[in-house]
Amino acid sequence: MPVTAKDDWLTNALSSLASKTDPAGDGPQVWLSGDSLHERLLGGPTKASDKPARWSFRACGHHPREWPKPAGAGAGWLPAVYELLRLWATVEFESDAEVDADLLTKEIESIAKAPGWSALRDALGRRAAVVAYRNATSAGTPVAPTAFVLSDPSINGGSVEKKSPSAYAKLVNEWAKPVPGDEPASVKALNKSLNDSFQVWTRSELTKQVAIVDLDVIIWFPKASHTAGAASRFALVELKRQTQSEAQARDWGPYVDDSPNYMLARAATRYQQRPQAGVVDVVVNYFRDQQPPYRCWVHLLSSVSLTEIVGVRHEVSGDTADACALGLLARIDELLGQPFTSRRTRK
Repeated sequence: MPVTAKDDWLTNALSSLASKTDPAGDGPQVWLSGDSLHERLLGGPTKASDKPARWSFRACGHHPREWPKPAGAGAGWLPAVYELLRLWATVEFESDAEVDADLLTKEIESIAKAPGWSALRDALGRRAAVVAYRNATSAGTPVAPTAFVLSDPSINGGSVEKKSPSAYAKLVNEWAKPVPGDEPASVKALNKSLNDSFQVWTRSELTKQVAIVDLDVIIWFPKASHTAGAASRFALVELKRQTQSEAQARDWGPYVDDSPNYMLARAATRYQQRPQAGVVDVVVNYFRDQQPPYRCWVHLLSSVSLTEIVGVRHEVSGDTADACALGLLARIDELLGQPFTSRRTRK
């Protein structure tokens, strides 16, 4: 069983399905945070290091300047839409890992050119980047990384290069165009714990006017199973596992405290640049200790504000964990439908 960041029936079932998928096939491909894009996109483990690499996905967004804060708005005001700055795939090596710089460069180049990642990058207006680093700790606590090896489409056309974290942060902050004196009040308290060096970097180096959200799963549908002519489609998935009961999972609803996170995930779906590339953000909720039949619930959010979150809920079930995971992919495939872009005007 592939090692994932979480250990429960749904995450393990998704990882198991991912490990059986042909990287060159037409079927849906599951990319899990904590899993390995080397395996999924290159067909094998990293050869650049003597230890495994851990992948994570994160979206970074900032509200656009053309939606300024209205006069008299309170500290909890949220913009109508965030602007996606970057969707990052981060690859983390252990602090004591031996990493071959030349092989790492070749691997990142291969991942950046892989059909799946290329399709996602193009769908998001070339705002998807790969960043590799060695996790750094002090007394067991993550500290800022000392160097990045990255492929960012806005830097030398996406060629792989080594860059200091401070230099890259300066570029991201420039892209965000923060407004002087407009540091937002915290809508949701930040977690005190730090997961890795990249999170330390985002908190210490980036303007507080950007928000970062973790993406648990990205599902790539190279071709539609129920429509003709549709190109690549993607689902950005947040997994919410409940620990008390199936009833708690069944009746679950998103917290309005998390509204900025949901708006940021929605920003990625709004920044689609290819007419036939569909991107949807969904929340999947489930009970960690579920017994057969297995169930999970797909939440498609239609409206997000500080006071309410509106959406629709779909139940998916299966006699086995794998069957439920397959049903989940099929349901998300249906929700994605056949993407279109219209620019028609009446003359």
